[in-house]
Amino acid sequence: RREVLEKFKVKDAKLVVIAVADKSAANQTALAIRQRYPEIPMLVRAMDDEHQDYLTESVGVTAVLPRLPADSILLSLPFGGAVLRRLGFAESEIDGLLEEERRKIYDQVRGPKGLLDAFKMLDDDGDGTLSAPELRRGLSNVGRTMTDEEFARLYEAADINEDGLIDYEEFARLMVK
Repeated sequence: RREVLEKFKVKDAKLVVIAVADKSAANQTALAIRQRYPEIPMLVRAMDDEHQDYLTESVGVTAVLPRLPADSILLSLPFGGAVLRRLGFAESEIDGLLEEERRKIYDQVRGPKGLLDAFKMLDDDGDGTLSAPELRRGLSNVGRTMTDEEFARLYEAADINEDGLIDYEEFARLMVK
């Protein structure tokens, strides 16, 4: 509604962030803002690939699709990083903030159950090990960007038994570092 947009001074926003769990509400909100304030950048949380395509192509907004289960607190990190980037924060500041938040989260889930749940979440094929692509996707999903060279060094260091895969023990050691 127009009066809501005016009350919240949307026209003065540097960036509008829409992060609601209702696809229809996200679409309606994004469309209303786009129609009234076409120049304001928007970052919208998409619910699936189709929704992301719709938001990007039809509405003309930046749509971010979280890749972790909706009940994961880690879900907010890449979205938060995208917001900070759009607001012009330096990449080094963003990386530092995300790393600090990641550490806080890992400190809370560091018990055997929390770590095991995180490991299982990353183990896409359920074989009890993490391949390089599985770990890379997991790191990307929590907002951790790194070069191929940096990732290769990390993976090699984590693969203590040098079998080319990260088992649960190796994963637990990696998370404690």
